[in-house]
Amino acid sequence: MTAFLRGGQLNRSGRGNPFIRAVALPTALTLVVLAAIVGAVLQFSTSRTDELALTRQTQRVKVGIEEGLNEVTVDQEASTFWDDAVLRTRQRPLDLGWIDNNLGVWFHTYYKIDETYLLDPENRPIYAMRDGHRVAPATFARVAHRETRRRPAIGCNRERSSSTAISADACNRG
Repeated sequence: MTAFLRGGQLNRSGRGNPFIRAVALPTALTLVVLAAIVGAVLQFSTSRTDELALTRQTQRVKVGIEEGLNEVTVDQEASTFWDDAVLRTRQRPLDLGWIDNNLGVWFHTYYKIDETYLLDPENRPIYAMRDGHRVAPATFARVAHRETRRRPAIGCNRERSSSTAISADACNRG
């Protein structure tokens, strides 16, 4: 191999170092392609993992909320189909002390329910409890827009009366 000095620079004649052409350039090119492939796979897998994690977390939250709502329903069922509860919420004037001890404040004490509202057959509030204390029934207006699809918690259900504590007689007396 012959070297020439041209314009103050050393210039080698020939086509360059055969090692660079045969080994280094293909290796470098292969490493660059491999790095791009690994990067793409990592990007895809992490984005997919994030999607799956979000889906799982959303599902867990939904299940938790559903279980909580089912638990509240089960907790309330014994009181809402109970002869005394039906009769006492229909009598006028209401025995607010009895309702506090057996329904409103009682739900807060035993089941940690923050708010309880009793509605009459026309879905008007007749009793309200918040944070373990009786409050004015008119406070129901604050949550009424969310509760319009719900039925009154205490009422007669003649279809269920044979299998629950409420009797057909109590329904008829109301």
